[in-house]
Amino acid sequence: MRSQDLKHGLSKREKVIGKTVGFPYTLKLDLDDPNSAVSEQVWGIIYHRLTAVEKFFRMKNINTVTKLTKHGSHDIITFTTDKQLTDYDIVFLQLLLLSDWKRELFNWLRVRSGCKKWNVLYKQKFDKNMKLISREI
Repeated sequence: MRSQDLKHGLSKREKVIGKTVGFPYTLKLDLDDPNSAVSEQVWGIIYHRLTAVEKFFRMKNINTVTKLTKHGSHDIITFTTDKQLTDYDIVFLQLLLLSDWKRELFNWLRVRSGCKKWNVLYKQKFDKNMKLISREI
């Protein structure tokens, strides 16, 4: 990347053959479903919302990875956009895309308090007695 780009605040942008692709972002969704597998109905809602968000934020290069959990799935969505998003925007988008509302409440509180690593998905969860209660499959 040229020093000229750094001076103009483009340090976070990716450069490909001299063209600006956009700012890279990652959404981390914790999707819980009482049936222990995220239903087609839930995926239909997520798809509908993601399609609207994709148009509004001019999202490009969208990739998804899904890992099943005991109570649903962890879904990672990476994308680029020419819009610069804040951490608050990312929390809002995750909530809009049906990520667990309690997780997103804590994420929002972490962002407000200035925590740098606020957007985490745990591969394993333990109760207060350190008994394994959930893990990615």
